[in-house]
Amino acid sequence: MIQHIINRLKVSKYQPTFMERTKFSRFLLWDSIKLLVVAFILSACQNNGPATNGGSPANIPQLIYTKHARCRMECRHINEAEIKEVLAENNINGRKSNPEGKPCPAYAYEGYSNEHQHLRIVIGKCDDRAWKVITCIDLGNEFECDCH
Repeated sequence: MIQHIINRLKVSKYQPTFMERTKFSRFLLWDSIKLLVVAFILSACQNNGPATNGGSPANIPQLIYTKHARCRMECRHINEAEIKEVLAENNINGRKSNPEGKPCPAYAYEGYSNEHQHLRIVIGKCDDRAWKVITCIDLGNEFECDCH
């Protein structure tokens, strides 16, 4: 009697076929690849740029303006106060930034000035005490600037 029950249990146990095991393996492989792609995208989009210590213009380090940045500011009607406003928002566009850049990492800050200009300010961070303003862009308007 006991042997009969054991035999029935052995027969009723489900054994997946080779094709079913292969399908399951492919399913796991594709899900793993999708998960890795999502993790990579999320890590690439993180803002690992320089912090502004509280988001106040008073906490931004000294700014050094390149000749190119000064030319773009004049052409696009952007002043130093507007630059500091955008930097204080601490909104870094990871796609437009180059944290591995040489000789300095470059970070693209984006935001709106009090004059409602949508700006991108590119900062070179070679030193924690002073940041270099490389360029500034008015994202809402096209300007013909002759800055070389």
